[in-house]
Amino acid sequence: MQALKVNIISSPKIAIGSLYRMRMGPVITITFLSVVSLFSQNSTLNESIQFEHITMAQGLSYNCVEVILQDHMGFLWIATRNGLNKYDGYEMTVYTHDPEDEGSLRDNVIESLYEDRSGNIWAGTQNGWLEQFDRATGRFRHYNFGSHVRAIFEDSNNMFWIGTSLPGLWQFDRISGDTTLVGQSRMITAIFEDSEDNIWIIS
Repeated sequence: MQALKVNIISSPKIAIGSLYRMRMGPVITITFLSVVSLFSQNSTLNESIQFEHITMAQGLSYNCVEVILQDHMGFLWIATRNGLNKYDGYEMTVYTHDPEDEGSLRDNVIESLYEDRSGNIWAGTQNGWLEQFDRATGRFRHYNFGSHVRAIFEDSNNMFWIGTSLPGLWQFDRISGDTTLVGQSRMITAIFEDSEDNIWIIS
């Protein structure tokens, strides 16, 4: 059996801020996150492009957005520093920590999102929780990794990889809940598999 190759790429962190919806003409709608420099005074924008700023006034749980994911059903999952939001294009459903509800999020600061091949939604939190969302009940199952969960990835062999701040890279068995520390890194922010089945991580 060929040894698994894991490659590490180091890069600076990019700060991501607000959530916008960009409309280009009558048909195409693109929703995206803005990097601060996008709306600098030097930016030249086509007058036909209109921006709608989605904020707490539209039901967003918090105006500081960390990451966004569109699932296979078309819902947008919006991770903020104060809860997880599910957006159907019209209304927000907000999930936050409730100390009296074992099935609620353990931590409101969401730093990563992922949908696996089975359609399960996973969220990683600042305090080290990996949260699995149950669509049928609207509740969460919790796994503790001890530190920022910044990257979640399922490879071609159905292995789940979790990237955290120290200690680093983990393999995670979704059936048993067992975890195996594979490598140490100060902060893993992304995991990717190339066409030759090599695993790449950004740290």
